[in-house]
Amino acid sequence: MINPEFTRNLWLEFSIQKLVAMPAILFLIFLAMAMSNTAIMQDTLSTTATVLFITIVWLWGTIKAGASVASEFQDNTWDLQRMSAMQPWDMTWGKLLGSTAYAWYGGIFCLLVAGYYGNSPLSLITLEITALMLHALTFAVTLNNSRLDARLARQNTTGIFIFFITFMAMQFTRSLEQYQIFWWWNIPIQKTHFWFASSVLFAGFAVVAAWRTMRTALQVRSIPWVWPLFTLVIGAYLGGLLNNEFREPWHALFSTTLWAAVIMSYAGLSSDLGNITAWRRLKLLAHTKNLRSSLVNLPTWPSTLILAFLFAMLDTPYSLSSQQIAYGQQFSIAPLAVALMLLRDICIFQFFTLSAGQKRSMAAALVTLLLLDVLIPYLLHMGGLASIAYLILPVAPDSSWINVAVMAGQATIAVMLLRWKLQTEDRLVAVAA
Repeated sequence: MINPEFTRNLWLEFSIQKLVAMPAILFLIFLAMAMSNTAIMQDTLSTTATVLFITIVWLWGTIKAGASVASEFQDNTWDLQRMSAMQPWDMTWGKLLGSTAYAWYGGIFCLLVAGYYGNSPLSLITLEITALMLHALTFAVTLNNSRLDARLARQNTTGIFIFFITFMAMQFTRSLEQYQIFWWWNIPIQKTHFWFASSVLFAGFAVVAAWRTMRTALQVRSIPWVWPLFTLVIGAYLGGLLNNEFREPWHALFSTTLWAAVIMSYAGLSSDLGNITAWRRLKLLAHTKNLRSSLVNLPTWPSTLILAFLFAMLDTPYSLSSQQIAYGQQFSIAPLAVALMLLRDICIFQFFTLSAGQKRSMAAALVTLLLLDVLIPYLLHMGGLASIAYLILPVAPDSSWINVAVMAGQATIAVMLLRWKLQTEDRLVAVAA
């Protein structure tokens, strides 16, 4: 059966004029570049084709992928999409591939020229898979942001931001050109094979993220298993690369997975804002002991918070026996203190976002976390008040258990404040009802 969303996007993207214009313009560009430097024409055309592919498919295609969902909210047609009989997966790939089809049409010509003039097939496939990752990631982030606040759909700058982040990351990898072999968990892997495998891994998760975000947007709830799975994969991926920086492989795995869980928890907070109704629903489901319904209604961050505490406890024996932690001897913080700091920050974030004005309260939460985690400790340290700064952010060498004790006190206060907030909001809702 033909996907109607894919067909609709193809009709919007293609016309006779566009079909002719793309190859004609690309031919003129290649001809001009070939005539400008006939001595090294092969290298010139190969480089030009690669740059054009990045510009057309990576940049333009990424913007088109984000616009495919942002336009639905801008034109107030998203409710019609939600009421359609299409399944989330059909809606996802129909929009994702249909909206970027014309960019891929131009990219095919670029790939043909690049392949003819010397680019290896594996490098070209890596470029294509990376493009798919960019499209899917932008699609997922734009859809999630638009779902949370339709006003964000008008900006549609997510695609440009993700493109430049990826482009800067690619520029960083150019500094690794001298390495023909990468060591991952002490396994030698050729550079081209490593980048190809990495692109397949992250593109796969990006497509799954787009599909899961579409399920949430269409109000098809499911257990949030992808988020913790991706966290574990990222931990193993980075642990393999940083294995030589640690004395033992298990230390590398536990430490990198801990920090992956921390980062993913913060990302989950910003992508799934809480409200008192959701908390009341979870409380009711917990009383009824309906485990599946409770898991379905959970946001993404509790799973990675649990992982953070799990890997913090696993990493603690290794961090106590070795001062060579990934972040160095001069910046030492116990793994359990990291997990407790995450718990503190989550409680503070939820404390603010449970208020009525969610947009203003989220800004207040972010400012508070910025002050607590960065600005105030830095200013106190620069002012020679390290002992006071230590009470806010306990980071100092050779003081693991003091780190834990100080952060445990802060986390306890934050939990108590959140509990009071929930009880207050609960009473207000009950009175209003």
